[in-house]
Amino acid sequence: MKIAGIILAAGYSKRMQGHLKPLLKIKRKTFLESIIHKMKKCKINPIFVVVGYKKDMIINTHSHIKGVKWVYNENFSAGQFSSLKKGVIEANKMREIDAILMTPVDMPLVKLKTYRKLIKKANTTHLPIVKPFYNYKSGHPIIFNRNLFKKIIKSPNTAITRDFFKENFYICKVNDPFILKDFDFYKDYIKIFS
Repeated sequence: MKIAGIILAAGYSKRMQGHLKPLLKIKRKTFLESIIHKMKKCKINPIFVVVGYKKDMIINTHSHIKGVKWVYNENFSAGQFSSLKKGVIEANKMREIDAILMTPVDMPLVKLKTYRKLIKKANTTHLPIVKPFYNYKSGHPIIFNRNLFKKIIKSPNTAITRDFFKENFYICKVNDPFILKDFDFYKDYIKIFS
């Protein structure tokens, strides 16, 4: 199965006190670079990074990274789903892509072994979606196959992302609390990384 990656990095980062989520750092890597690195280690290819707000700054900061396909979402103000849709439209052009591993950019601490376990399950289950679960709660990243592409593409930009992943999914139990840890506030970032 050929799996592509979609990283959602188009939002305003409104609650980050002027900091852009994709550019926040873990050690020497940005959030975005850290996620790309894990995807590449898992042979996920291509990797679509959907950008919107301050797109040039994000792209220029990561110009040294090879093999990334930058996708501009001019409708990023419509919300997260508009970025997912934009990424799926691009992935759908490549007939060899069987599935997509999707994650928001503000979840950079997910373990590499979690990515690998999700991919392994996606290759063996007949269900169209694989979701990670920790302590009975689902998180990210999510893998979904080509069966959902058309439905996502035909939906309005203002749709709710989670509505597309509510049914027919495989529960992949992982020992990784970071599948639930997104960074919405700058104080959360400081608390962990200061």
